[in-house]
Formats: sequence, structure tokens, C-alpha cells
Amino acid sequence: MDKLSLLQNESFSVYDAQSLASAASCNAEMLDHLLCIATEDSSKEAQRAAWALTHLPKESTVLLEPYRNRLSTSALNTDSSTLRRLMLTLLIRLPWGIDDIETHLLDFCFSHINNPHQPYGVRALCIKLAWLQCRHYEELRHELQQSILMINTNDVGPGIQSVVKHINKALLVAAR
Repeated sequence: MDKLSLLQNESFSVYDAQSLASAASCNAEMLDHLLCIATEDSSKEAQRAAWALTHLPKESTVLLEPYRNRLSTSALNTDSSTLRRLMLTLLIRLPWGIDDIETHLLDFCFSHINNPHQPYGVRALCIKLAWLQCRHYEELRHELQQSILMINTNDVGPGIQSVVKHINKALLVAAR
């Protein structure tokens, strides 16, 4: 049975996701197929493919590096908050160096941090992703700090509260 046919299974499970991720971590063609499916549209198959990619072994996430732009574009353009959350999760797992700022993605993150119409998970991931891109630059860290200060932590869920707390600590350490 072709492993990719698992994506069509209505009872797609964590075991199916892990199986696909394991196969993709050893097979560049399988990885490329999963990424194509995940970034094509907002279908259930795309969501399942993206979810499978989040199960890649930690050491295999570097395989996603050449797909950074495709993942970013998908996260920015999808209508599905589930797919957006999964794409942002994959982006966070990539290494973010001093030269890896993607302005369209950073602008997206800043615009979604305080957007009450976005799910808490997406907002929390945007804070984390903004930090990964801003941490090397004082002026961007200041902009992130200002955005975080506008969050009323009494009106958000514990996920955002936790992320805000950790990023504020990181901002303090970076300021020293």
C-alpha cells in the first residue's frame, strides 16, 4: 500500500502521521510529496500531510530548510487556521540565524500577535516566530516588546500567557 494513500483515510491517526514522517525522513521524494500536498491547498489531505510533517524526528527537521519559503507562503495564504498553525509549527522548528529574517513573515507575525480574531495557538506561534527572527536585532526586539506589551494577559489563554512570560524573559536577557 502506498504510504501517501494514508492521507485519504478518514480515520487518519497519530500512528499514520508518525509512519509517514518516518518514511519522509529517509526518503527525499516522499518528503517532497508530503510538502507539495501540505502546501497545495487547505484540504483535509493537506492538513494531514502537514500534521505528519510535524512528526518528523528532531534531527530531520533540517530537511525542511530548503522549503522555508514554501512553508511561509502557505502559512500566510491559507484560509485554514489548522493548516496555518501546523505551518507555523514547522517554521519554528527550523534554525533561524542572523540572516534568516523573512520580512513578509515577520510582518504577518506582528499583525497577528494582537489580532483577537486569530486562535490563541496561531497568536502564540506568531510571538515565538517573531522572537526567532528579532532576537539578533535590538530595534526589532524593541518592536516585539512593544507588541507584547499591548497584549492584555488577563484576556488571553494560558498558552499565550506562557509564551509572553518566556519571551519577556528572553528579551530581558538579550537587553543585557
